[in-house]
Amino acid sequence: MKRIVSVCAFLIAVCPLRTWAEWTGDSSVNYYSDEIVSDFHVGQFNRSAYFCIKTVKKSGGGTPIIACALSNDSKWIPSFKTMLEQARHFYITKQSIRVYVEPNVWSNKRFIEALSSNALVGLSSCSASECFGPGRP
Repeated sequence: MKRIVSVCAFLIAVCPLRTWAEWTGDSSVNYYSDEIVSDFHVGQFNRSAYFCIKTVKKSGGGTPIIACALSNDSKWIPSFKTMLEQARHFYITKQSIRVYVEPNVWSNKRFIEALSSNALVGLSSCSASECFGPGRP
């Protein structure tokens, strides 16, 4: 038992905590503010429910963002149901949002060609002047 505790303590000391991070505000995550969910898609892929959203700038400019969440794949599984509910809400209301995307998560070629390689990892509401949630200075 003492040896197990020693090994665990060593691993915690050697491995920085951020390597374990699964946070929407992580530096590997991109975010896009003042977006509107213009399109919404649900389906099944490899025995996993999934949904994808397409967002566009509220102003109408910029490049559309497409991102997907799978119920049984990726480190973002615990957030799937919450994000699905929020994505539906934002699609119906057309409220301005900030969308958080982790690029190049999905690797299946057919899935990527049809939809996206981006994982949807978070959604935040936006007011007229700012968006709530993590951002970068």
